[in-house]
Amino acid sequence: MTIKKTYTKKTNTEKFHELDQKLTERFLSEIKAGNFGNWIKDFSSQAIVNGVTGIGYNGCNVINFALENSASGVFMTYLQAKSLGLRPVKGCHAIPGVRYVNIIKKDTVKTEDIKDPDEKVKQLDFFIDDGSENSLGSEITTEAVTKVRTFLIPSFFSVFKLEDLTGNDEKIAELKKKYEMKEIKHVEKVPAWLKKIENGLSKTDGLKIFEDASDSPYYQPATHSVHMHKLGHFKTVSAYVSTFLHELAHSTSKNIVKRKNGFFGDPAYAFEELIAELAAAMTCQRFGIECTATDENSKAYIAGWSTCCTEHIDALRKAAEISSKIADVFCNFVKPKTAA
Repeated sequence: MTIKKTYTKKTNTEKFHELDQKLTERFLSEIKAGNFGNWIKDFSSQAIVNGVTGIGYNGCNVINFALENSASGVFMTYLQAKSLGLRPVKGCHAIPGVRYVNIIKKDTVKTEDIKDPDEKVKQLDFFIDDGSENSLGSEITTEAVTKVRTFLIPSFFSVFKLEDLTGNDEKIAELKKKYEMKEIKHVEKVPAWLKKIENGLSKTDGLKIFEDASDSPYYQPATHSVHMHKLGHFKTVSAYVSTFLHELAHSTSKNIVKRKNGFFGDPAYAFEELIAELAAAMTCQRFGIECTATDENSKAYIAGWSTCCTEHIDALRKAAEISSKIADVFCNFVKPKTAA
């Protein structure tokens, strides 16, 4: 008698939980091992790309794939590998990832179907402007009103790192050479692109920037202003750039996520600091320069991140997704060739 195996399809919630669990466990292991500072430096100098398309990954995929410690930084799906004559080596594991697909939905109400005049006014008001963030607008005719909406639907996938593929040594060598990790650039002067980001935020968002920080650099939400030390206060230019990007990320995150009035050591505060740190690292990664720890009290911040990620298992994924959007905002002011 043959017993058929039954498989239960996982829901998106279950898939997210599984991804969050793996991502958080590996991130916390880096923190507990005391490797976070070195990991940030390594991460900022490594391109995380798809080996077939050459396009860089974004969102939580950047962090998730970077934690694989791939020497090449090259990843691809099973089918992509197969198209190149490659296959996964026995015993290796697939790495989960997630992307979001834009789905457009149209809801139509025919005016002739609405009998009550008062109800007709209510329906038209709803379809013309219901205040939804995902609303794209309305298509209005004498016969009907159509509300157009867009939704982001998660789509899960799996990839393999190049080091776990075999079957075509020549192709593997070609990909390693093509995406060879460049040596970390130790910048000796403030890069021009940083000034473009600063000017862009000042013009489009009214951000004010001062060099008057008496203690540590900080962002002041009440006045929407960043307060920095002068370059001479920092040991290296890289430290200045990383810190500046960290504070600029705080100012930019207010347009992407609702701020919570957390205090030092509070999970909400730690979450915002994690967003700013990852956004600075992602931006440095795209421009190919070194990113250093931004705060002298980094141990205290790291302890806060550990608590935040332990108490909220989805915190790291959400922080990475927000950080990636902030890096996009920065790079749109410069549009570098290395931008994902």
